[in-house]
Amino acid sequence: SADLFFLDRLAALRRRHPESLRVVVATSEEEVPEAIRNAYPALQFEQGMVHEVLAAREFTGYVKPMAYLAGPAPAVEALTTVLVTSKGVG
Repeated sequence: SADLFFLDRLAALRRRHPESLRVVVATSEEEVPEAIRNAYPALQFEQGMVHEVLAAREFTGYVKPMAYLAGPAPAVEALTTVLVTSKGVG
């Protein structure tokens, strides 16, 4: 849980834009403690590599979906592949 950051900011953004913003926090190695999940009910928490978490999610019903990516080059490449090839984000 030490690797989680900006949760307050992300939760505030989600509360301001509940219909148009979804925030999913993916952790690759450890489960998010229940106390953190309870403290941030506006956020969704998933365990797994971020590109795998993204690949498992539905992208139907979105108009002009956008994604913001950051991280090491291999992670961004994997995410870009999932977004463009299987989710149709351009």
